Amino acid sequence: MGKRIAALRKEKGATQEELARCVGVSAQAVSKWECGGLPDTELLPAIADFFGVAVDTLFGRRAADYGGLKEEMAKHIAGEPENRRFQTAIDYCWAIEMALSGEAQIKDFPWEDAWTQEPDVYSQILFPSGMSLFSLSAALPYFLLMPEPEGGWKSGLLPKEDYAAFFALLGEPKVLDVLFLLYGRDGRPFTRGFLERELSLAEEDAERVARRLCGYGLLQESEIEGDDGVQEFYRFRPNPAFVALLAAARAMIRGPHLFQVYYDNRGGKPYL
Repeated sequence: MGKRIAALRKEKGATQEELARCVGVSAQAVSKWECGGLPDTELLPAIADFFGVAVDTLFGRRAADYGGLKEEMAKHIAGEPENRRFQTAIDYCWAIEMALSGEAQIKDFPWEDAWTQEPDVYSQILFPSGMSLFSLSAALPYFLLMPEPEGGWKSGLLPKEDYAAFFALLGEPKVLDVLFLLYGRDGRPFTRGFLERELSLAEEDAERVARRLCGYGLLQESEIEGDDGVQEFYRFRPNPAFVALLAAARAMIRGPHLFQVYYDNRGGKPYL
């Protein structure tokens, strides 16, 4: 065990004095361990915590393999009631965020302390290998994790013209009104007359907006034959990316009010 403690200490870049202070012993005691002595059993949890490992690791036993860890996490989340799974998952996401920053002592950064009622509070990590953005507001929680592929993020994006056309569409007040209306109701089919009535739209505006949204797959036009002949109606096909887009837009519009965690190690590497 002494050799294992010495190896872990050197790997961590810590001195014998730092380990000694953490577990409440003298530096001479640590030196004796590393020369073949054994620490008292009651000190093992504190020593393991110092290195961010399981107690079994001090005995040279292999920690659970990566696949096993993923399986245990999946079992934990799946075993929760459906209405708790997302909350449990985002708790794991916070542990991932801390680990990305290089902090293995998760218990020192409990999720309950990071969570806030304040708006626009984030954690952000920027590395050459990727980036993360964690919204810690209770009103709008989300976790964005983007590992950077070998060719960069730009290689997976659409041409700029496609974004210009899409954002121009969203910039039309009538279009945004329709989207907020549809995302705020149930999925029942509707006619253009519904849009005209609910939003005081002219017939031609309702037709134009519906046609544009059909082009992006958000609406599906159908026909039904009734007593008065054939009538057109629409089915809403909500894309959850719109809600995520609104959340990301808030981070752009308001900007962060506070960072709970912030690491920037990209070294000037371009994003696009």
